Amino acid sequence: MGVNLGAFISPLTVAWLRIHYGWSVAFMSAAVAMLFSLITFITFKHYLAAADVKDETSRGHTAALSSSDVRSRVITLLAIFGISLVFWIAFYQIFYTFTFWARDSTATSWPPERFQTFEPLGVILLSPVLVAIWAWLQRRNAEPSTPVKMLMGVALVGTAFGALAYAGAIGGDTGRVSPLWLISANLLIAAGEIALSPMGMSLVNRLSPPRLRGLMMGGWFASLGIGGYLSGSIGVYWDRMPHSRFFLMVVAILVLVAVPLSLLTPQIKRTLQRAEA
Repeated sequence: MGVNLGAFISPLTVAWLRIHYGWSVAFMSAAVAMLFSLITFITFKHYLAAADVKDETSRGHTAALSSSDVRSRVITLLAIFGISLVFWIAFYQIFYTFTFWARDSTATSWPPERFQTFEPLGVILLSPVLVAIWAWLQRRNAEPSTPVKMLMGVALVGTAFGALAYAGAIGGDTGRVSPLWLISANLLIAAGEIALSPMGMSLVNRLSPPRLRGLMMGGWFASLGIGGYLSGSIGVYWDRMPHSRFFLMVVAILVLVAVPLSLLTPQIKRTLQRAEA
């Protein structure tokens, strides 16, 4: 929630600074924000002292894991990292091709950056709703497993890009369409992020062999970084094909991931059950 509060506020404030004072001030605002963050950390870091105490309780548990258990967990996590990587390839289009779509293909006078607020706003508003739904299903022994929730996240993001592909086909490829298409896509992606991102981080924490937990969590964040890099690699096709076809290309990439994930779900569930046992 803290991350998404910042993600919601920053496009509004930085866009306002860019419009009224230019790019230099807009970029400088990020440096000023980082300075405030550093001051905040230095001021309150003594409250985090307990987090710096190394946990020695996992050593006995680590010794109890067989090499086959460790190998099974690591292989499962590598598959999760692959799923995460492709999800972020699609997700980071919010800050790239979606901005071009907002500027060139959306019938609005808003600054294009303003549309970036809807995804974090969706996370803020929809997180309590989805948590309540999971809790309601859990009480009825019907809550989806973690890998199924991640599959739902990929499906929601694929639906968002499918909707934009349709919007491109009915006019957005060469003209302008309603901003509701882009807003709706951002909200669908927000629901997908809720279903995949925190679930994936939880899965990494639960499945990682204790001595490898830091490395595996680093692998999770590496998947974010590589996904962001590759989002730019496919983004170069934005000007080389109709927008509708570009969005369909992203849908195809997500489908190529969703199918293996659905096949891996039983294996992931078994590995998770053994880890928790």
